[in-house]
Amino acid sequence: MRDPKNDPKPVKPAAQSSPLILDIDDFKGDFSFDALFGNLVNEQLPAFRLEDLEAEDSLPNGHVTNKFVGSQQGASSPLFPEVEKLLSLFKDSCKELVELRKQIDGRLLNLKKDVAVQDNKHRKTLTELEKGVDGLFESFARLDSRISSVGQTAAKIGDHLQSADSQRETASQTIELIKYLMEFNSSPGDLMELSPLFSDDSRVAEAASIAQKLRTFAEEDIGRLSSAVGNAAASRGLEVAVANLQDYCNELENRLISRFDSASQKRELTTMAECAKILSQFNRGTSAMQHYVATRPMFIDVEVMNADTRLVLGDQAVQASPSDVASGLSSLYKEITDTVRKEAATITAVFPSPSEVMSILVQRVLEQRITALLDKLLMKPSLVNLPSMGEGGLLLYLRMLAVAYEKTRELATDLRTVGCGDLDVEGLTESLFSSHKDEYLEYEQAALRQLYKVKMEELRAEGQISDSSGSLGRSKGASVAAASSQQQISVTVVTEFVRWNEEAISRCNLFCSQPATLATHVKAVFTCLLDQVSQYIADGLERARDSLTEAANLRERFVLGTSVSRRVAAAAASAAEAAAAAGESSFRSFMVAVQRSGSSVAIIQQYFANSISRLLLPVDGAHAASCEEMATAMSSAEAAAYKGLQQCIETVMAEVERLLSAEQKATDYRTSDDNLVPDHRATNACTRVVAYLSRVLESAFTALEGLNKQAFLTELGNRLHKVLLNHWQKFTFNPSGGLRLKRDITDYGDFVRSFNAPSVDEKFELLGIMANVFIVAPESLASLFEGTPSIRKDAQRFVQLRDDYKSAKLAAKLSSLVQRDLRLSPILVSFKLQLQPCYSHPFSFVTSSFLSSSRTERLNPPSKSTATPTLSLSPRFTATAPPHTNLRRRAFAGSTSSPPLASRVSSSGRLRPWCAPLLPCQCPWEEDLKYAKAVCNQVEVPLEVVHLTDEYWNNVVSYIIEEYRCGRTPNPDVLCNTRIKFGAFLDAISGMGFDYVASGHYANVIHPCADQMEEPSVLELSQDMVKDQTYFLSHLSQSQLKQLLFPLGRISKDEVRRLATEFDLPNKDRKDSQGICFLGKIRFSEFVARHIGEREGIMLEAETGDFLGKHRGFWFYTIGQRQGLRLPGGPWRVFRVSSLKWLSGLPATQTSQLQCKVRHGPGFYDCSFEMEIGEDGQESIAVVRLSEDDQGLAAGQFAAFYEGRKCIGSGVILESWDDQSFPVCAKALEIARMKDKSKLGNPVKIKVKPEEVFVSTEVASKA
Repeated sequence: MRDPKNDPKPVKPAAQSSPLILDIDDFKGDFSFDALFGNLVNEQLPAFRLEDLEAEDSLPNGHVTNKFVGSQQGASSPLFPEVEKLLSLFKDSCKELVELRKQIDGRLLNLKKDVAVQDNKHRKTLTELEKGVDGLFESFARLDSRISSVGQTAAKIGDHLQSADSQRETASQTIELIKYLMEFNSSPGDLMELSPLFSDDSRVAEAASIAQKLRTFAEEDIGRLSSAVGNAAASRGLEVAVANLQDYCNELENRLISRFDSASQKRELTTMAECAKILSQFNRGTSAMQHYVATRPMFIDVEVMNADTRLVLGDQAVQASPSDVASGLSSLYKEITDTVRKEAATITAVFPSPSEVMSILVQRVLEQRITALLDKLLMKPSLVNLPSMGEGGLLLYLRMLAVAYEKTRELATDLRTVGCGDLDVEGLTESLFSSHKDEYLEYEQAALRQLYKVKMEELRAEGQISDSSGSLGRSKGASVAAASSQQQISVTVVTEFVRWNEEAISRCNLFCSQPATLATHVKAVFTCLLDQVSQYIADGLERARDSLTEAANLRERFVLGTSVSRRVAAAAASAAEAAAAAGESSFRSFMVAVQRSGSSVAIIQQYFANSISRLLLPVDGAHAASCEEMATAMSSAEAAAYKGLQQCIETVMAEVERLLSAEQKATDYRTSDDNLVPDHRATNACTRVVAYLSRVLESAFTALEGLNKQAFLTELGNRLHKVLLNHWQKFTFNPSGGLRLKRDITDYGDFVRSFNAPSVDEKFELLGIMANVFIVAPESLASLFEGTPSIRKDAQRFVQLRDDYKSAKLAAKLSSLVQRDLRLSPILVSFKLQLQPCYSHPFSFVTSSFLSSSRTERLNPPSKSTATPTLSLSPRFTATAPPHTNLRRRAFAGSTSSPPLASRVSSSGRLRPWCAPLLPCQCPWEEDLKYAKAVCNQVEVPLEVVHLTDEYWNNVVSYIIEEYRCGRTPNPDVLCNTRIKFGAFLDAISGMGFDYVASGHYANVIHPCADQMEEPSVLELSQDMVKDQTYFLSHLSQSQLKQLLFPLGRISKDEVRRLATEFDLPNKDRKDSQGICFLGKIRFSEFVARHIGEREGIMLEAETGDFLGKHRGFWFYTIGQRQGLRLPGGPWRVFRVSSLKWLSGLPATQTSQLQCKVRHGPGFYDCSFEMEIGEDGQESIAVVRLSEDDQGLAAGQFAAFYEGRKCIGSGVILESWDDQSFPVCAKALEIARMKDKSKLGNPVKIKVKPEEVFVSTEVASKA
């Protein structure tokens, strides 16, 4: 059949009904059913074209005629008359196709059977081929195994042949050796019959090798056979051979050494090397190496040794200076090094083992040449009979020892560089000085004592010369004054002590390589310095005290009775003036001594901090022990200074009493006629006393400083007040005299105001008020007493000094006042003392990993009351951090400096309580440092301590004292974090290259990523809300926050405890600390009383005015206080204080709804925060309205503000009141009386006012 696709069949006529003929060829090739079907249809269907039909039936206008329709309706014939024929044709075709399919299926089945048969045959063939190949491989394996066996057999045969050849060679050599052995065994001492080999100089190497072998064999055989029985004859024969061999070897060795020496003199290195190589067979060449070293000129030439001594010690060999010795040793050791270097070149070229020869050479240099020089240089002096300082003393020996040790160690290093084999040249060098180093510390201490003794003798001699030269023509008083200025404490002398000690410490560093040994030596040497300085200062202060005592004795010697002649009185007055001059001079001298003592102690402390402390840290307890020794050493000086200052006060007061007694006239305070114009000038006695005090205290103002100055001037002011009171009781006053007295008091008060002692100022202010008892009319005394109750006791005594006391019958008028309870202006106390405990220290740790401290804050927040307060904030105390997003924690890469810290303690830097010397103090700084050091040692983190004592006093403690004096309640923890821990401490380590400082605060800080460093860091609450410390950190600046890391912020305190136990940290069981950090165990009331003083007053109930009791001073109390008021019944609340100066201002930021903390603890207040326009047109006033009531708000407290978990800043509370402008403290009293607190209305607001002085109207009117 033709291809239906490519060769379509012609269309057959419609009448054709023959069946469709198809064969298998129609389905071959590129068969397409569509093409086949199309061809079949075209053959069977008549030609019918639709387009022709449409052309015939369509009209010109496009409409179709009804012709086709009519034909459809009229004609009955089908459109396709051939369909029936085609249908039968299709049926036949289908049957035919079915038959064809069966035929094809049958053929396919036959083909499958044929393929299966062929496949089976093929598989059988492959199986047979595989078996044949396997057999072939097995044959090859058997062949390979046979070949390997043959090879192994051939190898064994070769080994046997080689072994046989070796045995044959050995046998031949043995026969040869036996022949040589028989020659040596011929007769004792007969070496003439030996083979030519042993006498041929050209074969000396071979002869030496054979002789050494024979000798070894014979000696081993003798040792083996000597224990056997019956071998005596053999043994004797071998002994003859051994003896002959030994003689021959000795002769040969001597001959080789002689040849070696001859070649050495001619510098024939090749011959020397040949001889050395041959000699190495005799005792490994030891004799040759030792012979070579021993024949070096530096060991056998006596002139070389003498030249060494002259080069180092000079021609005279006595009293050479250490610098000259150092120079000589440097030159000598350089020469020795050069010589050894030259010898090393020769040894390397000659000897087979040059390192062994170099070891022998260097050892000989140190043990012979260096030791001989050191024996002449270092002659150990006796500690019983010390050499005089004219001969250099012990110091010369120590300096020589240090120079020799240092230079010899340098020589050892140079020799190690040149090469010394396996010799421990450093250990050998140390052994040369072992006898000196064993007793070094004793000599060092003895030398320091000798220097001090000689210096003191020198100073005494200078003083005696000055005494003898200036004693002629000098009065007694002038002698005392001159004596007080002689042998004065000198800072230069103390500096010289320190210089001696520095030199000794440098020698300790030189001689002690182990840190523990160094720390022990340093501590002992520093103790010598403490003893010297303590004794020197104490003796100087005692001498200054002796001059004060002598001046006092001189003053008492001229005290006269009441009835003496004018001549005697004039002489006594002149002598008293001289005694006063002596006392004044002694006073100045003692103040100079105190000032120089303080400077000397400061030098010692600075020296300890800079040079000593870091050397003591490797030994546990050494640093603390030295600090304790330093304090103990200075205690005697402190005691002398304290006694001397008391004597100074006695001296000043004695002169004041003398001036008052001599200059004060009875008519000064009681003029003859009161109608005259009153004299407003101060009395002559007052003028003289003030002039004297101004003159004499000038030295005290210069010499004393800090608390010493304050305590001294306060005591002096109190004594002056007492002396004046006793003095004025001797006189009678009229009104004009009272005015003059008031002028005197004003002058005295103006002068003592320079003392900066508030308690003294108050006493003189009260004196001025008390002077009014002499001025006012008798009928006004009652109102004066009632207006100023604090002067009542003294005024009742002084009123009796009025000249009209009896005439005006003042006793009767004042008697009624004694029975009355004088009612004074109320001093009603406020401001709660919110001094939370804080882990505050003068040192801080800078480490690359954080330390978990168990020392944290714990303070239960006060209970809430029902008053709704408003906080006023000051802009200078507000530090806000604006919110930001897209921040992540940045890993820090810090390191330590050595450090760490620190971290540097005792008087040179510990945080001590700022109290008077006699006030007991127990600050636990040593225990804190011990724990910190133990933790750092355990985690292998270096510790360095940073001293911030002065900064803490100036920036925290002084500020707190001033705030309490003004009636405010500061928070030392906030100030410590802002100004010290992350203020002064960051400044102190700014140049050390740290990236961050890690602290154990319970807070979180989120830093921006590296590409957004200009974004601010964020302070967030910690996970442990009870321990959260963001309140204490809320006042930090952004620059401070960016440098901080708080690793404990993500875990709780219980987890910190668990980790401390897991890591077995030393402080794992330490309890939480509480209390005010800088006070230690001192009570707060003692601290306040010492620095601010006490001012007694009365307490009145605010609304009724009822008398409640007395108080010690408003600064002892705070808003909301219940305990400590010493009132019966109650509860009474201290709620208001007078004469307070309020702060003002906040940053110009407007924020709506926030959260607020007014104290440390987990509690928050919801609050609104807004800025108000102040009088200057700036947003300087912040108004905060709390959602709940708080009764304990006090000026000076900090308020911290939060947005969610983010802390955005803080400020200082200035004032609080309710929405009716009623002060919260008064509102609290009103609420406290309410039994049903549910009747309270809506929360009240808090408002802030600009800076002003708030004084209650009641107090202002009565003041």
